[in-house]
Amino acid sequence: LRLTEDAADDVAPSWSIDGQWVLFASNRGGRWQVWRSKPDGSEVQQVTRNGGFRALETSRGLFYTRFGQAGLWSLSQAGEQRQFDFPVPVDWGNWHAGDAGIYRIDRGGGRASIILHPWEGKTRELFTAARMIPAADAALAVSRDGQTIVYGQIEQRWVDLVLVSPPPL
Repeated sequence: LRLTEDAADDVAPSWSIDGQWVLFASNRGGRWQVWRSKPDGSEVQQVTRNGGFRALETSRGLFYTRFGQAGLWSLSQAGEQRQFDFPVPVDWGNWHAGDAGIYRIDRGGGRASIILHPWEGKTRELFTAARMIPAADAALAVSRDGQTIVYGQIEQRWVDLVLVSPPPL
């Protein structure tokens, strides 16, 4: 089943937390925004108004990046608000919003680490990758319980997936 049939680019899909919607980025209208559609392709609706790209929904609301801009935004009853200064534009897909908080890739010090910004408590580094994690891609996923992380790791010229279990929260 083809979900979208618009002349625009529709990319970066994710599921709503209740599984009733597919969220995606689209440049229909000339600017990247977050849209949503029912899984059968019906009820296509624009979600963001001031720009949006990769979006993930949690019990705490909808979080998303904006194309070409640093930062992570949220959408709630109060409207659109910038929540964090990361990710940088090249890491538009290297973050995850989960039940425990926001996970992201940090590239400081010539290495790639996975950082957790919990909803409550202190930010901490969970894991340092043995090799670099690709940028300009969505190379990070976290299980719903936060116990397992999958990320892309550059192996010579290719990218392979690595599964890790960080220490308990």
